[in-house]
Amino acid sequence: MDNGTAYISKSTNAVPVYKYTEDTHQVTNIQIGAIYMNECFGIHPAGEWDNDFVVFRNASGVVDVGVFGNEKPIKIKYVERKSNGSTLLVNSPDSEGYYTHTLSKAMNWYIKKTQQPKALPAGTQLKIKDATTGGDHYTRMACRKAKQPGENVFTELNPGDVFYVDYITTGSMPGNRSIY
Repeated sequence: MDNGTAYISKSTNAVPVYKYTEDTHQVTNIQIGAIYMNECFGIHPAGEWDNDFVVFRNASGVVDVGVFGNEKPIKIKYVERKSNGSTLLVNSPDSEGYYTHTLSKAMNWYIKKTQQPKALPAGTQLKIKDATTGGDHYTRMACRKAKQPGENVFTELNPGDVFYVDYITTGSMPGNRSIY
């Protein structure tokens, strides 16, 4: 499966997400959730599917996969807004094009598919370029550098390449997501 992109909805109305049948490659009329204003979600290109698929937290608060119907959300890339714990603020890139975000809680991190032995602590700052999400693990966002609490400089945790942190598994709204 191809990499996707993490977004934030700027739509003022809830945008429905529907069940997709893999056997008939059809969008059903069964709504499994919705994307709300300021909520984060991911979109992955169709690939083997006929429609781009959406990674989101469903009506039960569980990460799920579905598709949009005719209505699509107004969206911006995840990196363009950061949370202060309750609302979203404009986030600007640095001179290298990286956006700085902060972990709201301790999070596992991964190099490719391998979980690293020690979690990154809450307060770790991350440098993220373009909100790319994993192709096989689509709840994870690619990060380039990190600066843990007490450190003075950002370092590459996977020199020359990216590492991944879950962006949607703990929450999708400004006050409960893992990457502020």
